[in-house]
Amino acid sequence: GDKKTSGKKAEREDPQAQIKLEEQRERERQQKEEADKLAKELAEKLALEEKAKAEAEEAARIAKEAEEARARAEEARVAAEKKKQMRQDNLSPSRPEESDLKALDSSIKRNTAMIKKLRQLSEESRAMLCEELKKVNMSKYV
Repeated sequence: GDKKTSGKKAEREDPQAQIKLEEQRERERQQKEEADKLAKELAEKLALEEKAKAEAEEAARIAKEAEEARARAEEARVAAEKKKQMRQDNLSPSRPEESDLKALDSSIKRNTAMIKKLRQLSEESRAMLCEELKKVNMSKYV
């Protein structure tokens, strides 16, 4: 322990050792400041990158929402156009002539069978039933 104490006393008393010690402390302080500065710059850079990434994600989300809104608006426009066309078509319905109805099958047996089929209407049987309805006269039973 005496050598350490005597070494420190010698350093305090030796002006050259004192100057070297001060220079070393100054270098260490500068290195620490530089390291702190680099760490701060890195943290700022990372924060900017995170912010840019978040902004890009937000922009992508907004663009996606805008595209979805445009698609919904287009769907609504098409649906409104279809509805308008259906109303227009229904304003002047065309009824078949009596002579056309006489050519169709109006038997009770055929109509009863058709009503049973209509009760069990499904997507698969729809096309077939539409074809059969064109051949049947149900005006007597309505």
